[in-house]
Amino acid sequence: CSLMLGKLLKYDLRSMLKEFAFIWPAALVMALASRFMLSRVIETPTQFSAITYIIFMLVYASFLIAMGVISLLFVVQRFYKGLLGDEGYLMFTLPVNSWQLTASKLICAAIATSISTAIAIISMFALFPVEKLELASTSISITVGMIFAPEHLSAWLELLAIAVAGMLQLYTLIYLSIAIGHLFNKHRVAISFAAYIIINSFWQLLIGLFGLDHLETLSPESDPLHLTIWILVAIDVVKSVVYLFITNYILKHRLNLE
Repeated sequence: CSLMLGKLLKYDLRSMLKEFAFIWPAALVMALASRFMLSRVIETPTQFSAITYIIFMLVYASFLIAMGVISLLFVVQRFYKGLLGDEGYLMFTLPVNSWQLTASKLICAAIATSISTAIAIISMFALFPVEKLELASTSISITVGMIFAPEHLSAWLELLAIAVAGMLQLYTLIYLSIAIGHLFNKHRVAISFAAYIIINSFWQLLIGLFGLDHLETLSPESDPLHLTIWILVAIDVVKSVVYLFITNYILKHRLNLE
């Protein structure tokens, strides 16, 4: 099973590299170019250099927006075209389980999103010529040390858990919505959108009715904020598992490639 999943993932990763081969390095290049132009503005503040810097920053911002859009489209297209489009006829003839096909798409989507996020953060740090702004390196070290101090480790872990769980439940909900849309022969896109809205609204209503204000009564000795965070993470994980289970059932028993 792991061998076949690895082969599927290798195929999906190749598709990912083709999709992002331009936008990832372009975002970094534009960040460095904007940094260079900022240095020029600081050294020789002219109208031309200022306008050029603004243009570079606008182009850089457009690359960041494009990277986010491409990441979302990649999640949708790899599942839609790879399993329910023309590629689906080939994929479902392979000696693999339907859950492996979905898992490969999900893992690849998570990797693409993680790399895009990392590149966006790195490029933002690369924007500013710290030495030109005469920021003291000791101050920066102290600030970084305070942010990543051991006492803040739990907060960073909670933030990471929220981000990963939220991403997984979002992508698995997209997969489920697309799969539901393909149960019908007409208006598949509209039905997929409707399914997404209905399912998401159902959970929002359920959580709203249940409420999270009384969580401190479950564990009075603990911090209710941390308890709330981990309960929300657990809810997202459960939702993801449910979405994947239903999606796998549809792909295995109700597949409609017409």
